[in-house]
Amino acid sequence: MALVGRIIGCIAALSAVALWAIFLFRNPYAAPAEGRVLLFGLLMMVAGILSAVAAALGAHLAMYLLFFVSFFPVGLYVLAGPGVFSAIGWLNLAYLASAILVHRPILTAKRKAARHSLTPDES
Repeated sequence: MALVGRIIGCIAALSAVALWAIFLFRNPYAAPAEGRVLLFGLLMMVAGILSAVAAALGAHLAMYLLFFVSFFPVGLYVLAGPGVFSAIGWLNLAYLASAILVHRPILTAKRKAARHSLTPDES
């Protein structure tokens, strides 16, 4: 399950990076970005690339952190907006789901180990 989460996370993060690149340089709704908008968009692209690396490594805590950095408030804002760029928000939510898929086997293993350590030895 963790491998599936890692793959979905990489795909979602890199797809969001591609959409940010289109938004900045080939936006069908507005002129190409300049100034602060360009800088912010490039920072979001860097966050997306770091998200893909975290997903590839299976670093669930970094995945959660990068989800919150990229989703609040920007991903939520574009999710609510019209047009093709609302997909950025949906991809961020897919990335969160992939972080949960990566984290879940770790939680299961910890619970199992905790239960095992609490049972008395029968020796």
